[in-house]
Amino acid sequence: HSELTAAWWEVKNESDIPEEWSYHRDRPNESWRLLADFHNEMAQAIHRIAPEVKVGGPTSAWFHPEKGRTPFSQWRDHHTFMDSTKEHLDFYGHHFYDSSIMDTYKGMWSGYSGYAQGKLECIIDMLKAHMVATGNVKPIVVSEHGSLNDNRGEVDFWMRLKAYNHNLITFMDRPSDLAVTVPFLLGFTHWEPNGGHGLIDVDDDGNYEFNDNIYFVNLWEGVTGHRLLVLDDEHKLHVRSFLDERDLYVVLNNRTGDSLAIDLKLQLPTGATIDKVMLRSIRYGDEKLSYVEEEFSKDLERIPLISEETAVLHIKLNQPGQIQRFVNEKSCYAGKTVVEARGSVKFEIAVPAKALSAKRAPSVVRVGLHQVNGFDGELELKFNGISYSHDLAWTDGMNTFFDYVEFPIPAANIRAKNEVIIKSPTSGATITSTKLILKTLHAQRP
Repeated sequence: HSELTAAWWEVKNESDIPEEWSYHRDRPNESWRLLADFHNEMAQAIHRIAPEVKVGGPTSAWFHPEKGRTPFSQWRDHHTFMDSTKEHLDFYGHHFYDSSIMDTYKGMWSGYSGYAQGKLECIIDMLKAHMVATGNVKPIVVSEHGSLNDNRGEVDFWMRLKAYNHNLITFMDRPSDLAVTVPFLLGFTHWEPNGGHGLIDVDDDGNYEFNDNIYFVNLWEGVTGHRLLVLDDEHKLHVRSFLDERDLYVVLNNRTGDSLAIDLKLQLPTGATIDKVMLRSIRYGDEKLSYVEEEFSKDLERIPLISEETAVLHIKLNQPGQIQRFVNEKSCYAGKTVVEARGSVKFEIAVPAKALSAKRAPSVVRVGLHQVNGFDGELELKFNGISYSHDLAWTDGMNTFFDYVEFPIPAANIRAKNEVIIKSPTSGATITSTKLILKTLHAQRP
């Protein structure tokens, strides 16, 4: 009636599961073709009457590309769907729900196959690499993310809250890839008044009150500003930082499997000092969930962080910070995805001339890897003839490794066409994607 509608429309909710698209059960050999045809017809019909609306799919519920009828057949189904809808869909949508496990790092040895330990990054890299290779670069919409746990014990709230945080921090690294990301965290679930995914409960007398899910909102309140460069040396400690005038926010997310005491060093402008530090965090211990908001020492030393915890440091400066230069990151992908690492495997990564002409900074090659039972040695990489290695022996015996490995690349070694040769220490590994994260320096926002 108002002639207004939502900007993004998904054709079919969670259409990768048989309960939502019965052809996956009844006609499995052609179910994805039928699903693509349905999406194409719907997109054409919607675009005829509302061309401004963005239409997409498949709105997956269970995107685990390594699984399926045969290894990685689920990935082949998804990229076939993308190829078949290239001319009609405006975006590709997915849901990412993590399984309920207390420690995702330790869980990798016992069968955990969720997204928190690098798999989510690998999946987005796979999607983007295939988009680039096929000339089908579209936004990605994560219209739901969170935890499969919908129970109401304190440990259940912890499972949800840490899943929201893990995902959000991962998504923060993909501003050019992700158009929308939405935690499955609702205001009030009227159909299930005290359900696990709402913010508000109602008691027996009809009074409304916040439940522990509100901690997610409290933790992130006010976090905004220019993204700042962060240097760290721990793959499983995720750090993000933002500057908004006098307000500096540093986000710490611990997926190492251990409790940490973190020393944080700031490179402040001349004359800038710290007025006050507030620490906000969600913690679980002794079977109790708690929300912490307390003043912290200005020396920023020995910041406590339990396994799976996310903390936000709100640092108030005595004067507004000034952005002096910008670091631009551009992802340049090899065209091949899901390549068996048998012997040495060669990839080529092209870099646009415009990026080459800018002042370059040390960059990174990221390799996505999948391997049952882990690795027993070093992953070897040659980039334009220069050799690098990364020790993966610590993963030996791991139930399933699905993570990424990064290699620092000097700026001087990057060319218009770059040859990457990868050799796995263990047979049976799969290289899911390969990309160069090219970093360039600019005096103004590029």
